[in-house]
Amino acid sequence: MTHRPPTRLRPPLALVLLILGAALTAVQLMLPRPHAADDAPALVVGSRQFNTAPGTVEFMDWLATRSMLRGGQGADDGTIRAILIDRRIADGVVIPDGGLRAGQVQLDQRGTIIGHQPPAADACSIILVPDARDPSVLMVLCEGACASASSRCVLRFDQESLRFECACP
Repeated sequence: MTHRPPTRLRPPLALVLLILGAALTAVQLMLPRPHAADDAPALVVGSRQFNTAPGTVEFMDWLATRSMLRGGQGADDGTIRAILIDRRIADGVVIPDGGLRAGQVQLDQRGTIIGHQPPAADACSIILVPDARDPSVLMVLCEGACASASSRCVLRFDQESLRFECACP
């Protein structure tokens, strides 16, 4: 009879992967993370987190339920700079190639832009700009000065009146 030396037992690959995954998760949980203010909802896209106003999130949700939301653009400071929506415009409403500045924009239940009001002087304004890469998409962003230098104009949406506007927080 031949005697074989004892063989080393190797743990199964699944066990090794499980232990490695648990270790990586533990390390990730111990790393510091940026914290947003309690009143600033965070949207997580891939590995980036974007902070935005509650009204912007509600508007994005409303648009998404109507299959109108096409995306967004983040700013370097971790906030949402613009949202991208389908270009649904009623007859008689004109959005020039260079964009449109408005105080309020009126929608119908389907999400079609049916009207807009001019902006007030020295106030936050909505800017609607056709996307250069895809003319069937509009960029919606806020622009203007707020009384507090640390405040930015934020997008707000009133679901009852179906109007959106930009205002200081």
